[in-house]
Amino acid sequence: MVEHISRKGGRFLKLDGDGSSWVEVSMPEVREKITQMLRNLRRPRVSQQQKGCFATANHLPLLDETDIAPNDVLLGRKVSNDGNKRLRDMVENMAAEYDAATRGRKKEVVDSLMEQIKSSNGRFLRQVEGGRWQEVIDDAVIFSKVSSHFRNYRRHNKEGQSNSIN
Repeated sequence: MVEHISRKGGRFLKLDGDGSSWVEVSMPEVREKITQMLRNLRRPRVSQQQKGCFATANHLPLLDETDIAPNDVLLGRKVSNDGNKRLRDMVENMAAEYDAATRGRKKEVVDSLMEQIKSSNGRFLRQVEGGRWQEVIDDAVIFSKVSSHFRNYRRHNKEGQSNSIN
């Protein structure tokens, strides 16, 4: 790659320390940057939502614990309420369908579950500063969280089966 770019008259440049002019980059630094770029291309892309950032709208109100409705699903570790229990029951009931499905069909199963929760006035909430809650409005984030429930259910079932065999 380096030779190809150099033969074509290309150079590898970066801004100098004060950001006022461009300077040529040393070959070891060029190789390191290209190597890192190739490693990054091999990695699956992870969106900011999947890294734990949640898309919320700043105009949505912050909710206290008393504002959480029975059908609301609380996103996070070790949180439990009626909405979370209902989600777990729904995942358990739909797990066989999800496991047998193709990738495209799995998306439909997850979308269906999300819609069932929303149609029963359930919201997906995350905890923000001060222990208050805010609605998550990004369906991609919600989809990721619900999908992980299916994967976790499958994993826990396999662990339970292997323990019962021994």
